[in-house]
Amino acid sequence: MAFKPSTLTFLASLTGWWIYHLFEPTDLLSTSLLLLGVPTVLTTLLQVQFTSLVTAVLAIFVSYYFILLALVTGYRLSPFHPLAQYPGPLPGKMSKLWDAWMTAKGNHHQYVRALHDKYGDIVRIGPNELSIRHGDAIAPILTKDLRKGPYYDSRQADGKPALDGIRDFVEHAARRKPWTKAMSISAMKGYSEYLTKTVDELVQALEVRQEVDISDWMTFAAFDFMGEMIFSTEFGMIKAGKDTTGIWHALEEGTFAAGILSHIPWILNFLKYSPQGGSAFVVLQTIGARIAKQRIEAGSNKRDLFHYLVSEDESTGMKLNIEAAISDGMMSIIAGSDTSATNLTHLFYFLLKNPKMKKRLQEEIDRVFPQGEETADYTKQSEMPYLNACINEALRLYPAVLLGLQRRVEKGTGGRMIGPFFVPEGTQVSAHLFSLHRDPRYFYPIPDTFWPDRWLTQSSYTLPSGDTIPSTQLTHNKAVFNPFSAGRQSCAGKLIAWMEMRAIMCGVLQKFDIDPINGSEFESYENGLVEVYITHRGALPLRLKARY
Repeated sequence: MAFKPSTLTFLASLTGWWIYHLFEPTDLLSTSLLLLGVPTVLTTLLQVQFTSLVTAVLAIFVSYYFILLALVTGYRLSPFHPLAQYPGPLPGKMSKLWDAWMTAKGNHHQYVRALHDKYGDIVRIGPNELSIRHGDAIAPILTKDLRKGPYYDSRQADGKPALDGIRDFVEHAARRKPWTKAMSISAMKGYSEYLTKTVDELVQALEVRQEVDISDWMTFAAFDFMGEMIFSTEFGMIKAGKDTTGIWHALEEGTFAAGILSHIPWILNFLKYSPQGGSAFVVLQTIGARIAKQRIEAGSNKRDLFHYLVSEDESTGMKLNIEAAISDGMMSIIAGSDTSATNLTHLFYFLLKNPKMKKRLQEEIDRVFPQGEETADYTKQSEMPYLNACINEALRLYPAVLLGLQRRVEKGTGGRMIGPFFVPEGTQVSAHLFSLHRDPRYFYPIPDTFWPDRWLTQSSYTLPSGDTIPSTQLTHNKAVFNPFSAGRQSCAGKLIAWMEMRAIMCGVLQKFDIDPINGSEFESYENGLVEVYITHRGALPLRLKARY
């Protein structure tokens, strides 16, 4: 008995959907067989029932894809889907391509926050993904045994997964061991000479300038410090006043693409076989690999971070292989330089908007480091309450990573309670820190306003408006504050970032008065922030005037 083409095509599409539903194949071979092999076989079997081969190919391929897409979409929107009870935008429920599109527009962090304002504390932002805005969800997501989700599959350098892209706990723990020693107190003291040199060079460069884009100069400083601290390599960006390596430009372009593709990670299996040639991300990987390999060949008599990653002078059982060390070193440059530069630029922006707060911070700096005294005492800096409050407040409003930190409730677990919500197995889930840090249930009053005083212990508080409130009216939930993530998968370089931010703020504000150059760039700074993998920021022009 001969099957009708429509019947056989429908059965094949149904089988393809069922395979995708059960096994979620993403490798090139499986995808090729399901999307190309099956309709090709159908065409071969059924072409005799069509007037020509061309007609058969068009009819069967179009019908197969249409039915497969209809089945996928229909199931995702149906009441039978495990996430059917959770609200969210229709396009997001249908495909993660919608999330990729919103990321490409650059305002994904604001978009997800708006979704929470509309739908509540739990929102379905993808076919199998939830975003949660609830303080009780942070610990179950970030500090328990949930692995990272597929969003992190793009975290590779030179073809090897970097530390923050490893999803397996055992492998992650092994890779993190050298980092434990690299972030020890003795190691941090060794890095301080690199930081002191960077801050001195930054101040000297700014002394001969009256107007600067502080956003650029924070990037120059961060890259120079990371180059020396990680690889004992001088990038010389501060001295040149520009990107001398091409790495910053490649980072900006490469991470833009990576930020979009991270929402559709299955496509990475196809792109690695495509001729990428001069793509920005490939250029970025090439530059990083070259720097790391030069460092290996040259060796070093200094204990930079790479020294600990490859255990140059000891056999401790914690040594990374060269490929892993290169990958982690490259990840350190990207994560360390960009996040520090971005956080510092944010803080300068808020101080420029609030001259009284800037003056108060300078007064604290002057008390700790009187005029003419070097500021390179990192112990004293760590004990400066208002400096730390200002940095914390900038991180609260704009955490190092604006997107939700994705984790996955694995299949076979039966699901998991995440705070007050049940999350079915096979679901990606994230706590949206950008929303949580601005939630009045956890930070009150004025949760959207830069107000460092909320981080200080006082009997009463004076608001920027001049109104005074007793401490009993302050809500300040530090457990919700996680700008560098938390748990075993938190940022390995958090202590370095803190040391760098304190040092640069003390060095610059001790020497200079700063004032905004009013104009479209300054006024639109916050609206111009773009969240794609990392935070891309626009210019922040200011005037400098020596204080003495």
